[in-house]
Amino acid sequence: MLRAILSDFKYYLKFSYFKDKWRKRNKMNKTRAGNIFPISNVFVDMYTYGVLNVRCYHLTDYKLKIGKFCSIGPRVYFMLCAEHPITRFSTYPFETFVFNELESGKISKGDIIVEDDVWIGEDCVIMSGVKIGKGSVIGAKSIVTKNVPSYSVYGGTSLIKRRFNDEICEKLDKINFNNLTKDLMNEYKKIIASDINDDFFNSDLYYKLIGEEK
Repeated sequence: MLRAILSDFKYYLKFSYFKDKWRKRNKMNKTRAGNIFPISNVFVDMYTYGVLNVRCYHLTDYKLKIGKFCSIGPRVYFMLCAEHPITRFSTYPFETFVFNELESGKISKGDIIVEDDVWIGEDCVIMSGVKIGKGSVIGAKSIVTKNVPSYSVYGGTSLIKRRFNDEICEKLDKINFNNLTKDLMNEYKKIIASDINDDFFNSDLYYKLIGEEK
């Protein structure tokens, strides 16, 4: 019992240190660490918020990259390297628990890429090797096992629809979120808070976001 208590306390101290370290390195966004993970393998861009639960058991060859202005709901899990091999006679991770080869036993299908302006609802699981396109919405309790096109709505385990028609999606895809500065957000607050219509695509803001002259 005492050993378990000491182990829990040791992890608490280690996790507290890790959370502080993550925040110091990520002042440009509003994310918090939900567990301890390889900090150099996870990159989150400006303004994105939410708790990061990254499952990466010992292997450090794979990366999680999250873009700008993303919204991450509670209890979202990024399974960066946590899958078991299914082509062997057993799915059990012998390397980890029998042979003490901590760098083996778990597999990954590759990096996880979440582009700008993605909203991931609560209780979602994002599997390795997945790319979620810009402006997409991942419904609560979804399990994402394949790439999601930009400006799409994904629910459960499959694509439901695109958020807008193809013409509007093509126009929105031209937006470069690197151009959306704090000054622009303050100047065009009313447009940003309004629904998409022709006025938006004819506005000075849109042309500034796509980097073209009006």
